[in-house]
Amino acid sequence: MVLQICEHGVLLRQGPAQDVILRAHPLMQPLNGRERGAVGINAADMALVGSEAKGGVEILGHGAHMPNPSILGLIIPSVDRKREDFFQRYVGPDDVVLDLGAGSCEFINSIRCGKKLVVDLNPEVKQFARDAEVFTISSTAMDPIDSESVDVVFTSNFFEHLPSKEHLLETLVECRRILRPGGKLLVLAPNIRYLGGKYWDYFDHHVPLTHLSMAEGLGVLGYEMQEVVPKFLPYTIKNTRLPRSLRLVRWYLKVRLVWRIFGKQMFIVAVKPHDAPEPGGGARAG
Repeated sequence: MVLQICEHGVLLRQGPAQDVILRAHPLMQPLNGRERGAVGINAADMALVGSEAKGGVEILGHGAHMPNPSILGLIIPSVDRKREDFFQRYVGPDDVVLDLGAGSCEFINSIRCGKKLVVDLNPEVKQFARDAEVFTISSTAMDPIDSESVDVVFTSNFFEHLPSKEHLLETLVECRRILRPGGKLLVLAPNIRYLGGKYWDYFDHHVPLTHLSMAEGLGVLGYEMQEVVPKFLPYTIKNTRLPRSLRLVRWYLKVRLVWRIFGKQMFIVAVKPHDAPEPGGGARAG
């Protein structure tokens, strides 16, 4: 019997398939009588249908997480009906799309593509994935997925929870391996440049990232930057006076000037070049 801190909170390992969460993740618990804000407002919360995904530590590895509550029930149906999904512009109708750290699978369930893949160490993700092939594997070892078989990899609020930059680089190398030449990696993550000390208000934040350091790391591994948005989504809309409505969400996404005011999360589109060789050996942070 082993006690282990993981992204879910405190986990009791009693044996194979007998893990018990003793205390739910603090992000899902009351704080001073109020609901504590999520690590970041995820893509789904902004009608972008993404999900917060947090890497685990030791027992669960990197890629497992517990789904967080959001306003998905309101947003996703409207987005699907009106075809207003922000991320759909990066995905073709026949593309193979992988949701890395998919959580409740809001992004992958709502995106329109040819084939859907999910990577998340939490076995409960299978309950949420619709019409998607689920891999309960680490983000640093996605061996079951063939090289150059994926057109788009999407990840939201995941990289900052990996235990080190070494693990982040290994994850990026794996993403590059499975991407086809010309394939895209879509990254949504908190930008510590605009958060300051608030970035460390969460115990499971390990890797500090800005849009510049993220782009640099991707560049070292041979990715080309197609789009770098330093300030995109707010960090969170919980415990704020910001109104939550589809009309506001749609307006926010259309008015980029507002991103500069409220945006605390970066959005990066990185592309695997057609002619670049695969990086040799394991990538390590300096």
